[in-house]
Amino acid sequence: MTERQLLIARKQAMQQAKNRVRSLVGIETLDLFERNANARLSMLYEVCRPLRCSSFQEPYSRLPHGSSISETVQWILETMSLRENVEYYYEIGSVWARIRLSSLYTAVQSLWTAGHYGFLLVETDFSRVLEAGFDSRDEEHDLIDIFIC
Repeated sequence: MTERQLLIARKQAMQQAKNRVRSLVGIETLDLFERNANARLSMLYEVCRPLRCSSFQEPYSRLPHGSSISETVQWILETMSLRENVEYYYEIGSVWARIRLSSLYTAVQSLWTAGHYGFLLVETDFSRVLEAGFDSRDEEHDLIDIFIC
């Protein structure tokens, strides 16, 4: 790709991320930046990515796929120990958003559905990576992975 094409791709990714966070409910967006703009976050992502993609990694928790939204949100809240008015990094493709969960139940429901039934958060102190979603390790369940850093 040429420099111009790379710049256009970066701008498009940032605009898509802006559109996505605008659609979230119960969440306050504090900042947006490209994945490589925060060295510590980039390093953490690179270390955890092989674990996240490993078919040998056992999930932290499972819930039958197709459970109601309210059951799923309760499961996520209980399992991930998310807290209201706390900041997290939220992955949106090649962009990170620093967000605050201002209304916990609504925020988790919004993250779950906006991410097409999955999302990845990193605590701002980089102590945990939290991922909820569906993957090929177990096609009958939604999964939560928690990586302690």
